[in-house]
Amino acid sequence: MSIKEIIDLFGKEKISEWVLEMPKFYISPSSFFKKLFGKNDDEKLSISIFYILITIGLTYIFSNDTFKNVTKVIILEVSILVITLLILNTSSYLVSKIFNYRVKTLNIFLFLLITKLFTLPLQITFIYLFEKTEMYELLFIHNTILSLLIFFLFVYSPKFFYPNLKQIITAVVINLLLYNLFIISISILKFDKYQYQFENPIFSDKIFNEFDEKLAPLDSLTLDIPKTKYLIILRNEPTIVYSFSNDSLSSIFSNAVSEHRKSIMYETRLIEKLAKHKDIRKNLRFKRNKMLCDTLVAYLKTMENDFRNPVDTSYTYIVDKITLTTENNRYAGEIKQLTINPKLNTTYISYLKNKNDYYNSVTISNYPTYIVQLMLFPALKLIQ
Repeated sequence: MSIKEIIDLFGKEKISEWVLEMPKFYISPSSFFKKLFGKNDDEKLSISIFYILITIGLTYIFSNDTFKNVTKVIILEVSILVITLLILNTSSYLVSKIFNYRVKTLNIFLFLLITKLFTLPLQITFIYLFEKTEMYELLFIHNTILSLLIFFLFVYSPKFFYPNLKQIITAVVINLLLYNLFIISISILKFDKYQYQFENPIFSDKIFNEFDEKLAPLDSLTLDIPKTKYLIILRNEPTIVYSFSNDSLSSIFSNAVSEHRKSIMYETRLIEKLAKHKDIRKNLRFKRNKMLCDTLVAYLKTMENDFRNPVDTSYTYIVDKITLTTENNRYAGEIKQLTINPKLNTTYISYLKNKNDYYNSVTISNYPTYIVQLMLFPALKLIQ
């Protein structure tokens, strides 16, 4: 539908009035909805259609995503709208049984529709800017908007529908109770968003999702790493043992078998995963993850080289050693602590610093969601 067709459908005067009313939603939502609820049903329907057309049009025009993904966002938002309508309408019905005062379902629908329409462009804008700049400060703003929206819908909204404080408080309590029951129901049904590809692009952190999907298999190799290296000589047969704990030279002998088995398993996993993900960088979209990938792969390749050539003379020397003897004080062998490639320490620290900085950014960006977590405290407790 063209702009001319929209103007012909609704009329210039009405469109001018509705457009001028839009800023009032952000400045004074109470007066905005009071005026809206006072209109007749036909005009309410016209206003709804107008705002829907404008929002969908702007979403398709300014979104950098594919037509398919934008359509997916709109469909998911409609689904969320229907669920929220069911919760608030059920709440209104229960409140009416207590106070004999019923809110019109149309008014609830209009409130939800316009609130979603007027906040959707903000969410899309900040998630778009976040993905372009990879600045988690923008995701923080996006999450703030989203959390305040949920608070607005379930806690603040009764102020627009009910005339006295008792009704408002009762409605808030019932809203939160129903919201918690819905979340518990979803958890009981064990809904798998991955199985059904249920993921709303404007709710997700695509940078972290990419890390979790593509870098996590290699990152798992840094959770428990070899810390020391020993050369154990028994019956003139040398064996290299990597220890994953800070064992002393005197105690490593008793743990040598288990540590050796562990180091062999680690080496096998490392070589297999590096081979499997050799082209991983080409498949990464975001700069943050590419930087993490570079430092992570540098560490793992250095570790791989150390496994393949554990006594590289360019950096290997003896840190300490003990001589093993029999009960008759005869020579039985030696245990020598060797240096690990010094590049391992620098590359590991570099990766760990980048990863910790990244995780801190992710954590801070999620602070606003504590508002929602507080609202869902009973459900989260039961799910846990």
